[in-house]
Amino acid sequence: MNIRLVTDDNRRAIDALNESGYLAEEEDVMLMEMPHKPGMLKRVTHALALEEIDLRHLYATALTGQEKCLVILRTSNDSLLCYG
Repeated sequence: MNIRLVTDDNRRAIDALNESGYLAEEEDVMLMEMPHKPGMLKRVTHALALEEIDLRHLYATALTGQEKCLVILRTSNDSLLCYG
């Protein structure tokens, strides 16, 4: 079983998990803020598909009544997303 966490202090989280007997690994992800409206994830995934970038994982969260949502993703080529 895998549990994925986004933290503001990875070193501290890894140390705490390791001390509790869990095997913790660190992995870079992309954190994007986008409008909270229908069709936004389709736009993102379509743009990735056009560039032949595979999704490894994608999570999104939003609160009711908020205009923005947060999307966390990992792709086969995150460097293209950051700098391309």
